Amino acid sequence: MTKKEFLKALENELIKLDVQDITNILEYYDELIEDQIENGKKEKEVINSISIYDIIKETKAHKKINEAVEKPSISGGMKALIAFLGVLSFPMLITVGAVLFALLITMLAVIFAVLVTFGAIFLVGVISMPVLIGSLLFGHMTFIPALLALGVSLVLMGVFGMLVKWTILASKEIMGWFINLINKKFRKRVEK
Repeated sequence: MTKKEFLKALENELIKLDVQDITNILEYYDELIEDQIENGKKEKEVINSISIYDIIKETKAHKKINEAVEKPSISGGMKALIAFLGVLSFPMLITVGAVLFALLITMLAVIFAVLVTFGAIFLVGVISMPVLIGSLLFGHMTFIPALLALGVSLVLMGVFGMLVKWTILASKEIMGWFINLINKKFRKRVEK
């Protein structure tokens, strides 16, 4: 490759890169090649020692630096700040994760306790019915108190049915909200 071909190839690459001062860069490398030829090197040897790829890489870097100096943006600084704070807050994130996990376990335990309590109420209602009916039939209890106890048992079973339904619906809502909250937090982190 001759000096003329080298400079033309370099010019084409600089045009693709949309560099503003192409003339200055071409003049610099033209002088560099001429100086080395004057110092006794052959043109082909000098051209082979210079890489257009390295020149373009260096020019891109200078272009980015100049753009940052001329038009500083807050987004780059904010990204760096967020990354820095993310590294510093990692131990705190572990703590927050542990607290969220503890809250989840606590919610599950409360839901389980409520269901067990409602189950006990239902069981008392179911067990008390045959006892009341037996007491009534064998004369251990008069009709009015037996009927009252039977009514209370049926009411307890009805209340149990409603409470279980509401508890299950509330549990689904609470768990759905909790899972969505965690998903949103992790999705935001992944998108960044």
